[in-house]
Amino acid sequence: MKHYHKKTLHTCITVFLFLSGWVSQTRAQGDYAPLVQAIDSNNTGLIAYQKSAEAQKMLNRTGLTPNNPQIGINYVRPIRFTRSRLMDYNISQNIEFPTVYGHKKNVSNKQNEIVDTDYHVVRADLINQAINTYLNWVYFNQLGEVLKQQKEYAESIAASFQKAFDAGGVNILDRNKAQVNAVNAQKEYELNVIEMNTAYQELMRFNQGRPFGNLSADFPDITNDVAMLFAEEKRFITNNDALKAITQEIELGEAQERLAKAQTLPEFNVGYMWGQEFEADFRGVSFGMTIPLWQQKNTKKYARMNIQALKEVQENSQSQYTLQVKLLQNRASELYKVMNELERTISQTRGLELLKKALDLKEITILEYLVEQSMYFELTQKYLQTKMNLHITLADLYRWEY
Repeated sequence: MKHYHKKTLHTCITVFLFLSGWVSQTRAQGDYAPLVQAIDSNNTGLIAYQKSAEAQKMLNRTGLTPNNPQIGINYVRPIRFTRSRLMDYNISQNIEFPTVYGHKKNVSNKQNEIVDTDYHVVRADLINQAINTYLNWVYFNQLGEVLKQQKEYAESIAASFQKAFDAGGVNILDRNKAQVNAVNAQKEYELNVIEMNTAYQELMRFNQGRPFGNLSADFPDITNDVAMLFAEEKRFITNNDALKAITQEIELGEAQERLAKAQTLPEFNVGYMWGQEFEADFRGVSFGMTIPLWQQKNTKKYARMNIQALKEVQENSQSQYTLQVKLLQNRASELYKVMNELERTISQTRGLELLKKALDLKEITILEYLVEQSMYFELTQKYLQTKMNLHITLADLYRWEY
C-alpha cells in the first residue's frame, strides 16, 4: 500500500510538471498568437525560405539509388574483305557495396533535419524582430494615453488662465506659462503619434504591408513568466534551435564518416551480353569490380577532423548561450523589481487629475503644477520603458517557442 501511494504521488508530480510546462509554452505562444499567425501566413520572405528549404530537402534525397544502367552496341568489321563480322549488345549496371545505400539515406535524413532546423532559426529571428517592433508600438500606445490626458488638461488650463487673465485674475506671466505648456503638450502628443504610426508601419512590413487584426495595444501579462523564470533555465537551453543545429551537424558528420568507410569497399559491375558472328551467336554475362584505391582518399580523415571541430563549437556555443540565459534571467528579474517599484510610486503620487484639481482650487501655482506634471510624466515614461524592456528580455528568452 505504501508503495502504491508513493507511485501515485510520483505520477501526480510528473503530470503536474508536464502540464505546467505545457501551459507555460501555450502562454508564451498565445501572448503574440495573432502577430505570429499573421506573419507565418503572409510574410513572403519566410514563405520563400520555406519553399527553398523544401526544394533543398528534395535535392538531398537525390543520389540514393544506383547509377543508371548502361547499354552498348559494338559492331566490328574485318580490315580485309571476308564474310566475317562481329556485332554484340550489352547491358550493365554499376552497384556500390550494399551498405553504402543505407548510409547515403541516413546522411540524407540528417541533412534534411538540419534544413528544417535552419528554417526554424530564421523564423525565430524574424518573429523576435517582429515582437520587439510590436512591443515598441505598444509602448508608444501606452505613452500616448498619458500624453493625451496631459494635452487635454493643458488645453483646459490654458483656456481657464486666458479667461482669468481677461478678467484680471492672473498676470500675463502665468497666462503665458499655461499657453506654452498647452503648446508643448500638443506637440509632444503629435510627435508620439508619429512614432506610434512609424512603429506600426514597421510592424506591417513583417506582414507584407497588411494591417494586423485583433492586435492588442496593451503589454501581455508576464506575472507567471517571471515567477517561472529561474525554474526554466534548462528549458531555454533545450529548446534552442541554434544549438540543436550544431548537434545535428555533428550527427551528420558521424553519418558521413560511416558513409566514407563504406565507400572504401569495392563497387561491382554486372551485365548481360549477346553477340553475333557470321556463323554463330553468343550469349553470356559480364562481371567487374572497382577497387577504391585513390578516389576516397582523406575523406574519412576529413570527417573525423570536422566532427572534432564541431564538438568544440558545440561546447563553446552551449557555454556562451548558458551565460546569455543567466544574463537575461537576471536582467528580467531586476527589471521586474524596478517596474514594480515605479508602479508603486506612481500609485502613491498625485496623478494629473489630482494636480489639475489642486490647481483649479488654487492650492498650487501654475509653476508648481508644471514641475509636478514634468516629474509625473518622467516617472510614467520610465515605468513604460522599463515594462517594454522587460517584455523584450522575456521575448528573447522564449524566442524558440513562438
